[in-house]
Amino acid sequence: MLVVEPDVNTGLLHGFQIRESLQHTQILKDWSLSYDQLSSGHFESHLNELWLDDIQIYEEKISPSIFQSGEGKADSLCLGVFSNLSDPALWMGQALQGAEIISLCQGGEIMMRTPQQSSFVSLSLPMSLLEELGDIPQGASMLTHQPLAQEIYSKLTALLNNLSKHACGVNLASMQQAKSEILDLGFRYVQALQQQKNEIRLSARKAKIVVQRALDAMQSYQDNPLTMDELCQLTNTSRRTLQNCFELITGQSPAQFLKHLRLNGVRRSFIQNATSALVSDVASEWGFWHLSQFATDYKKLFGETPSQTLAQCK
Repeated sequence: MLVVEPDVNTGLLHGFQIRESLQHTQILKDWSLSYDQLSSGHFESHLNELWLDDIQIYEEKISPSIFQSGEGKADSLCLGVFSNLSDPALWMGQALQGAEIISLCQGGEIMMRTPQQSSFVSLSLPMSLLEELGDIPQGASMLTHQPLAQEIYSKLTALLNNLSKHACGVNLASMQQAKSEILDLGFRYVQALQQQKNEIRLSARKAKIVVQRALDAMQSYQDNPLTMDELCQLTNTSRRTLQNCFELITGQSPAQFLKHLRLNGVRRSFIQNATSALVSDVASEWGFWHLSQFATDYKKLFGETPSQTLAQCK
């Protein structure tokens, strides 16, 4: 993992090259995130993070497809914009093409699937800086506003790129001006959102609740995978409704998505317990009883065998 930390007057810029999703989520402090890989290939991420006093900016470029879940930062308004999408991303059951700005206010649950290749920027503003704006829609929101989305993306990435190249030549006045311009972007987003009175569709809200219940149940029965009938019973849905909810939120069927989650769980166990882990024991703990099929599925998803993962982590 490559780390670059230029000395910036009012902030600290970090650059990371990452090969494991677990490392990626550990770097972003104050976020409660879980990244689970959903498509084949080696995980690759380039992450730049900048702090301007208490304003956080980060840019991430990730492949392959990842399902991000968890909660946003407390006491903050967090904005996000995609660019260079290989395919649409899914945000709380809604397709993103790059003209949208997504947000979380005062925390809120995250359910997002990225495509095979994606570039994403995020801006987190403390609520204390936004008090004059009045009531801001809580939880997750989305605003379709291509000009503002492009301006947010280009301004944040330009700031990150400029600081990475010229950190030693940036003075305090320049940094304070940059902070003022970034805060203005947040103000303009909130004002546009309040005018639009944007709300996530009711169908997507219901689907998110169903998927979250299924994920919670899956965690509770980690070593004894639930059948589709059991998941339907626990989520009070029919098979068709459960299928529709998962496809809307994750882009995959319940069976496929939950198998991928378990494979990601195995990989995290390998990484965290590399010196003592046995492939058969860890696979069994995550409910994989057919070891040859497990090995095939694991290699297909991560591009390497379980033993190769363990060897690299020791």
